Amino acid sequence: MASKIASLPRRCARIAFGPESTVYLSVNANSGIVITAACALAAKLADKRLFLHHHSYRYIGEWDRGMAMLANAGGKETVHITNCPIMGRELAERYPAVGRWASLHNAGSVDPNLSPNIRPDRPITLGHMSNLTEAKGVGRVVDAFERFKARFPDGRLIVAGPARERFAQSTIDSARASFGEDFQYIGPVYGDAKKAFFEAIDIFVFPSLYRVETQGIVNLEALACGKPVVAFDQCCIGYDLGESGGEAIAKDGDFAAGLVHLAERSCVDWEEARHRARVRFDELFDLYSQERLNLLHEIGAA
Repeated sequence: MASKIASLPRRCARIAFGPESTVYLSVNANSGIVITAACALAAKLADKRLFLHHHSYRYIGEWDRGMAMLANAGGKETVHITNCPIMGRELAERYPAVGRWASLHNAGSVDPNLSPNIRPDRPITLGHMSNLTEAKGVGRVVDAFERFKARFPDGRLIVAGPARERFAQSTIDSARASFGEDFQYIGPVYGDAKKAFFEAIDIFVFPSLYRVETQGIVNLEALACGKPVVAFDQCCIGYDLGESGGEAIAKDGDFAAGLVHLAERSCVDWEEARHRARVRFDELFDLYSQERLNLLHEIGAA
């Protein structure tokens, strides 16, 4: 942080006096947002077109002084880029100085060639993947699985991702002791191992209450692989799941009950559930493609 502050005058001068007429800034989170505000002010004082790209829900879910400073520095003509229309509307409602926003969906970050696999005959298998932390919901995953097994006694759970927190490590150890072979922790997965993870599960669970969570790329990857998703409805997540992608649970709602409800609905026709999830991803990818064209036109027009 100290090195960023030290280089700030040089960065602001480059923005203000550089030949470009358009400036794009990725919004820093936490205290770094003040640096973004200084750069934004330099762009506006130089009468340059400014685009601010947001990747965090922290200052949208609750008011933040740094974000208010950034919104005022940018002014009404600044275009704020968000991950979905819900995020854009919430940002503008929270900060009246935000005059314009456009969305650019993260479906473009997911390989569209991922494809649903034909489900083999197996017990219902849940999957969770994230940086395994208390905020991201690894404890809530295991709690929900315990209730899930009361309805589906042969159900299984596979958890993937790094477990660096003591809380995550103890949760995994407890789940192994409680569920035996019905619980599997496979650690971080990438590339083909990630594809194998999605092929091995039937429903993806994502009970994250992480305060910066906007969307969850893993949710989009699950949809691309034809896996319905059960997740808490924060920021873009409910929008992303829509009518066919799974179940978005209110943040104060009963996550386990929503999970059981989706499983009961899906096991009637797994092929239909798989198809609906993939269709929802295709809709989101088409949305991204159109939003990208719109944004390129906007930048070009600037």
